[in-house]
Amino acid sequence: MQKRMRLITLVLLFTLTASPAAGAGPASDMKTSARLPEVRIGLSVHDVGGLWSGTRRESGLDMTAEVILKRPHIPFLGGDVFPNLGVSVNSGDDTGSLYAGLIWEYASRTGIFGGLGLGAALHNGELETADRHKKQLGSSVLFRIPVELGYNLSRRQRLSILFVHLSNAYLAYPNEGLDTIGIRYGYSF
Repeated sequence: MQKRMRLITLVLLFTLTASPAAGAGPASDMKTSARLPEVRIGLSVHDVGGLWSGTRRESGLDMTAEVILKRPHIPFLGGDVFPNLGVSVNSGDDTGSLYAGLIWEYASRTGIFGGLGLGAALHNGELETADRHKKQLGSSVLFRIPVELGYNLSRRQRLSILFVHLSNAYLAYPNEGLDTIGIRYGYSF
């Protein structure tokens, strides 16, 4: 399954770089660039203890690649809601995921931005296990809740800190949940 997740990541990155928007050159104005997708790549500490899920059983780093679709978008509470989809691949043999959802993002004039999301993640982790080094996630599909805070380095580039919680919200048993925290780089086409 780990090889499959890496292949999916490569296909996703290839699709993004081969898209017509990627080779379109600089946008003539902010409105044009806001309509094209944004790619965010990052590195996170996997299964951080002491946060929302409470315990740490798994280890390693997660490599992430995500596409934020700037169209369609819905204006909401001074920010915008965008669809997103992505992949998270663990550096060891622990839980990785494919995910999709919605992100609400607010950007200030100072360049600071924040985001909050809700979505679903299909993972390759354990549903139930006696292995004390693996999380028991209880369901193949989990809720994904990301929280992001960052800074726009330029019109097209941004850097952020991302926290993600995966859980089945007690709709299944067990529900140990999984938290990651890391850094991401974003580029808008």
